[in-house]
Amino acid sequence: MGVILRKHQGEMHLTKISKLSLVGVLVALSSSFIITIWAVYLDSFFHSISIVGLVSSMLTLIGIATYFISIPIIEKNNKAKIFTYTLLVYAIAYLAFIITK
Repeated sequence: MGVILRKHQGEMHLTKISKLSLVGVLVALSSSFIITIWAVYLDSFFHSISIVGLVSSMLTLIGIATYFISIPIIEKNNKAKIFTYTLLVYAIAYLAFIITK
């Protein structure tokens, strides 16, 4: 077991790995809350637990693939242009949602 708190100049400080561990715990906890509600929401559409699991796993795989694809794109291109295009896509999607409703 590693050192979580370290005494430095009379004050207690978190180590770098304990800060990272704390962030990881918070992300895992929030993710578990979101996944639970997401599964109930999908079940209201599909009415089948197996299809809900299939859709959730497909969306997870798409999210992981998007992460590995988007990082090189963001590193290579101008971040201001990417931000502008992203806002434009959000605005178009929002307008399409309002029009179809």
